[in-house]
This record gives sequence, structure tokens and C-alpha cells, in this order.
Amino acid sequence: MFVPENWYEVWSAYFMTDALYHGTRFPTFNVINNFNQKVVAIEVDTSRRAERTIQILDHLTTARELPLMLRVDNGPELLV
Repeated sequence: MFVPENWYEVWSAYFMTDALYHGTRFPTFNVINNFNQKVVAIEVDTSRRAERTIQILDHLTTARELPLMLRVDNGPELLV
């Protein structure tokens, strides 16, 4: 696996699921800088919608300098 040597080289984007104390589950979308392991974005919502994921990524293009690479897994969340 490629190990970044600078902060602007690689971010990772992935989905996770967590649960509240009473068992209700909710999804999160996370973007992490792989060089320093700092969070670039976290989105917590009651459902996963492709439109919201696109909005978050679009916002990052205007709010921050983008990395050279975005690493994602091949999970079903990114399928259309």
C-alpha cells in the first residue's frame, strides 16, 4: 500500500455505521488525510444518499486544497 510522504498526497473516504444507546443505527461518511490521520470531513445522517455524498465531496473541492489521490474501498455504498 502506498504510504504518503506529504499531507496533500492521499485522502481516504469510507462509510461506517454506528448505533445509539437504544440500538438505532446510523451511517457516517468519513474523509481522512492519510499522512497525518486528521479528519477532513465527517457526515452523520439518518440515511445514505448519493446526492449528499456528492455535495460533501463538491464542498471539499472549494473549501480545501485537494490531494493527488482519493482512496476508497469497493463497498456497495459507491455503486450507482
